Amino acid sequence: MVAALVLVPALAIGGWWFFGRSSADSLRAGSAELSVRWRGTYQGAMSLPATLNWCPVTRVGVLEAMAGDSGVALILYERDSLTSGPHAIMSPDMAPSAAKPGASFVMRWLRTKPDTAVTGFRSESGTARIQIAGGKASGDINARMRGATGPDTLVVQGGFSGVSIVTTAKGCT
Repeated sequence: MVAALVLVPALAIGGWWFFGRSSADSLRAGSAELSVRWRGTYQGAMSLPATLNWCPVTRVGVLEAMAGDSGVALILYERDSLTSGPHAIMSPDMAPSAAKPGASFVMRWLRTKPDTAVTGFRSESGTARIQIAGGKASGDINARMRGATGPDTLVVQGGFSGVSIVTTAKGCT
């Protein structure tokens, strides 16, 4: 009986440390980095260097993280200026005309199994929480995604921290 009273909490703490800690750490983005983890038809994770380009003319911000054939973009649609707070994530087709603030999310990576191909996904729903302070952006992303060319689906969780905001003007291309 005493062994069970000691063993059960020890196993629970050990399981939390091994499973809970490792999954939280995999989303902990370094400074100026965006980290994502996905599950569904495919599973994976990546951490990439990121920037946020803000265009005051179009009132659109693009948080980009890219390396080689892999990349993630969170497109932020604002009323007036880049704002902190929740942004509803929706399909890229609906987001520009939807209530603001809003967002859309796209992702691609070089998949090697079952064959080698660049695999792309686009958001259907979710939430991005943004915090703007001192010319930098931090936050998290939770999105449901659909394959760009098929019925595959993913659930994506991500985080970003200390991403520099670059403001552009004159048409912001």
